[in-house]
Amino acid sequence: MKLEEVSTVTSKGQVTIPKKIRSFLKIKEKDKLKFTIDLSTKRVYLTNDNQVNICPLCEGEKVVDLNQPCFICCEEGRIDLEINPYSIFRIWFEKYLVSITYIQTNANGTLQPKVEVLSPNYREETLRKAAGILALWLLNQSSFEKKLITNIEGINELEEQLPYFKQLVEKIINEGEINEL
Repeated sequence: MKLEEVSTVTSKGQVTIPKKIRSFLKIKEKDKLKFTIDLSTKRVYLTNDNQVNICPLCEGEKVVDLNQPCFICCEEGRIDLEINPYSIFRIWFEKYLVSITYIQTNANGTLQPKVEVLSPNYREETLRKAAGILALWLLNQSSFEKKLITNIEGINELEEQLPYFKQLVEKIINEGEINEL
């Protein structure tokens, strides 16, 4: 699904961001906007820089599941998805009793990665959403992708599956759909 809006540039180079776009990006007064240029496609991407670091599990609330502490952001409400998540797995286990399992399955001749998040303290729905977030987080780590790609058989199949898996995880995060994972 695409959301496209048109706006006119003024003589001073200013543009009004259409209301639908502001709503989608949760842009409010004084927010900082980030413009990213993809030189290969000559496209510009706009993100609300204030929203980028909000924890996708607790949505900045620091708690999930009837006041259980959010383990993804370690109860901070914000998280830097650019850091390597491996660096905080130990904290998740020691402080929140959350364990992570990463496996690869070979379904229908294609290699499919799967992340499981397990804990006795959180609801299954929350753990599935956390698994989706973590999967996307791991896939966004270039070192993880390089290590994964160089150390497994069936690389062509994996490369074909990565865009699908990223799309599926984004759907889970955005729409809360957990049936496909």
